[in-house]
Amino acid sequence: WWDNVVTNSVTNSTRYFCFQINCKYRDDMTRIVEDHDFCLIDAMTYKTNNSSHFTRRKGGENVKKEFETMLVFVRL
Repeated sequence: WWDNVVTNSVTNSTRYFCFQINCKYRDDMTRIVEDHDFCLIDAMTYKTNNSSHFTRRKGGENVKKEFETMLVFVRL
């Protein structure tokens, strides 16, 4: 499905491609974008202590281990 998103989002004149993703899927999605002749030029990880009920134990302890990353690619 991600290859279809990238294919339908870029044209011959598209120079930059960016997306934000959970670190669990980062490598697979990066590889697909690189297969479309883009090169990773920057990655910004958003590590916050904010957590939801999905990443807190009953006592309120934050057990969040995965974070969002913004990936920026350029087509040379």
